[in-house]
Amino acid sequence: MMFIFYRLVILIGQVVDGLMTPIVGIFSDSTNTRCGKRMPWYYSGFVLMAGTLVFMFQPCRLCQLFGESDLMSLLNYGLFGAITNIGWAMCQVSHMSLVPSISLSRTRRDMLNNLRSNFTFIANLSVLVLAAIFFKVFHDNKVEFQILTYTTVTIGMMASLFFIYHIRERPLTIACRKLAKQYRRSFLKLSGAGFDADLSFSSDSPTKPGNGESPRAFEEAP
Repeated sequence: MMFIFYRLVILIGQVVDGLMTPIVGIFSDSTNTRCGKRMPWYYSGFVLMAGTLVFMFQPCRLCQLFGESDLMSLLNYGLFGAITNIGWAMCQVSHMSLVPSISLSRTRRDMLNNLRSNFTFIANLSVLVLAAIFFKVFHDNKVEFQILTYTTVTIGMMASLFFIYHIRERPLTIACRKLAKQYRRSFLKLSGAGFDADLSFSSDSPTKPGNGESPRAFEEAP
């Protein structure tokens, strides 16, 4: 019975994550705030994850309010698991979508994506190392997982706050769009094709080839 319970909790979280990932992507494309298109979703996801993940490794809160039962335990951990995965989808999609918005160069985009992948690997490896240490030091399964959760959530919150403090999406996006215009105009001047002073570019696709120019001329800009 317990194995079925655990499987249902994990399944609920994965289904919610799979549904929310495209939904967040669609709605973030149409979002336009003073903070930018993506960062508001990151802020919201950060709050949801930080506020609910710890409850996945604590005694059943709904059971304390409405009485102990298998159904109430399933609702409790399924609910917190679903909210955590909603926050995860919001953070993940907005974080990945920032790359083409704040960088003009394909080389820099590759570098940012590589850094993201490398730090994701480091984070996963760090959790395993901490788990091995805590499981060796402590001998109570409940205490082991609670301390591991508190430690990883604290480190994750500090990393997210560092990211939030240093990344200003709107100024970076505006600077990227201005740079794209400058590169396009310079290229059109050199190629003799002329240029239109009122050319406009989208924030997510700052370069758009036209008049016979090579799209790689802008993607490989430094």
